[in-house]
Amino acid sequence: MRYYTATSSGQLPSGSSPYDRDTRSGTEAHAWYLDDKIDIGNWTITPGMRFEHIESYQNNAIKGTHEEVSYNAPLPALNVLYHLTDSWNLYANTEGSFGTVQYSQIGKAVQSGNVEPEKARTWELGTRYDDGALTAEMGLFLINFNNQYDSNQTNDTVTARGKTRHTGLETQARYDLGTLTPTLDNVSVYASYAYVNAEIREKGDTYGNQVPFSPKHKGTLGVDYKPGNWTFNLNSDFQSSQLRITPIR
Repeated sequence: MRYYTATSSGQLPSGSSPYDRDTRSGTEAHAWYLDDKIDIGNWTITPGMRFEHIESYQNNAIKGTHEEVSYNAPLPALNVLYHLTDSWNLYANTEGSFGTVQYSQIGKAVQSGNVEPEKARTWELGTRYDDGALTAEMGLFLINFNNQYDSNQTNDTVTARGKTRHTGLETQARYDLGTLTPTLDNVSVYASYAYVNAEIREKGDTYGNQVPFSPKHKGTLGVDYKPGNWTFNLNSDFQSSQLRITPIR
């Protein structure tokens, strides 16, 4: 529910300005999923399927319009794990993902056609280690997106990015300093780093350009102290520069 009060000018939202909004929106979502964990020797194989049904609507009181959309999305997945030791394993997986159309995108027509839900297929290959003191993980990933969009709330427009590809590396580690000396019980240090190369793969003038708002480098450094039910932490996050818009070549 939203309500408006008059501004200093005494004017309420109207259709004369792209900045004004007076909308009512809602979504009903249902999901069904099934998976099966299969252990064979040192292997653990987990196939699965998820099915989503989404219904969304938006009423625009200023424009006097009613828009509604509904989608069905089957999302198969497969996870494979190989146990090298009790503490160390290798993994590979693939899974589908599904992003509903945002309220601001319902009813919009863009260059690539009507707005459709965003879909993606993720592929991962990596390794994990956990011996109680040290927890570490490193993985390579590839994500192919279809129907990726950017919404501009200022001028009420939608930009079609279409197909995009995200490749990169993620790594993180945490170490319990209490294993070194009792003085440092409940103290741990951690770090993470990610490299992401996100490119537009839709044919056109922006093919091969970087996806806006997607920095190539991101990371975290920090320390935790957990006495009893409390947690105190100090951390620092960093990221590289990012594009705000996609230049046309």
